[in-house]
Amino acid sequence: MKNPKIMVVDDDIEMLKSVSILLKSNIFKVLTASSGEEAIKMALIEKPDVFVIDYMMPGLNGLEVCKTIRENGKFIDCGVILITGQTNLPDDEILGLDAGADDYLIKPFKHRELIARINSVLRVRRLLKESRYSDFKFKHAFDSSINPVFILDFEGKIELVNKSGLDTFIFDNKPETLPKFSELLITAYKSNFDRIYLDLMTGVKIPSQSFMFVTADSKQKKFVISFSGIQNNLITSGALLILNEIVDAEANDNAGELITGYERESDFFNKMSIQNTNQTASIYNSSYLNEKYPQIFERFKDKLTKILDLAIEARVFKINPNISKELFDFASELGFMRATPKDVIMIYKVAFPLIKNLNNAKKINLAKDESKIILIELIGYLATYYRNISN
Repeated sequence: MKNPKIMVVDDDIEMLKSVSILLKSNIFKVLTASSGEEAIKMALIEKPDVFVIDYMMPGLNGLEVCKTIRENGKFIDCGVILITGQTNLPDDEILGLDAGADDYLIKPFKHRELIARINSVLRVRRLLKESRYSDFKFKHAFDSSINPVFILDFEGKIELVNKSGLDTFIFDNKPETLPKFSELLITAYKSNFDRIYLDLMTGVKIPSQSFMFVTADSKQKKFVISFSGIQNNLITSGALLILNEIVDAEANDNAGELITGYERESDFFNKMSIQNTNQTASIYNSSYLNEKYPQIFERFKDKLTKILDLAIEARVFKINPNISKELFDFASELGFMRATPKDVIMIYKVAFPLIKNLNNAKKINLAKDESKIILIELIGYLATYYRNISN
């Protein structure tokens, strides 16, 4: 965040001036208000990133200003630091935090302490904003995906299923009646799924695999499952499963049609990577790589094609090259160019048809399975890159 905007609210004009000078010297943009009422009116127009508010003021005091900010949805991303004198009541800090303040500072304070508190609040607020944005993108993609998508808990019980999954397998969406995922499988596949899921919960990377299901209309159909563990404090606590129905691929050996089908299949990842085109670009860059740096985009396309080739050869010949290292380095290059998740999808879509020897259905289905894993891992590394440079 460049030059965050800080609003200082204090009826003490000398304190207002001294804090303003301090913040400006630390490359913050500074707004000042000498009353709570003035601060609210100005904030509706200026939209500061952090409020630094004196607790004791005539009219609207700091606590009331904080409550007003937290009750107004326009300030959802704003941080609040309350400042109070040592003579205030001990419960003031508790009341302030209950009212929604992010931090509390007692006069007199060191200049470095105020700067550190502001930077800390900015980091926390940025992470909360990113989390809400990610939740929105995921919910949009989850709800609108044409593929059945399931979220399972550690034991393999279905916690959440999208409309496609409900229409295909389940009639009822009441949480208490959702079954274990393995109960959707025909009997011969259940034990194999349970073994694989146990491996996934212990941190093992699971490639896409096919299973036979019983659908809601009592028919038996085969689906390929893409597995992705859900991490909670570095511990796998559940999984995201994306299903893709197999429609007799061996009977249709047309590479072009299968590739086109896989582009449709990647819509789920595409939707996960954007809220919409313009908003995603504005977060990272003003335009996409293929528009702003076409030569670099071409180089990235060639690099991803080589990684996909390597991953498929590794699977065919049962070798174990360090694909993760390749992806980590690639994600760092993408991050340096301020690439968006949408850029990754664009690069992937032009790279996939260039994989070597896509001339039969078996090879294409193998490429599809490996590419899903590569795509998820690459976007994950890119997200990690941005988290690291923002801290």
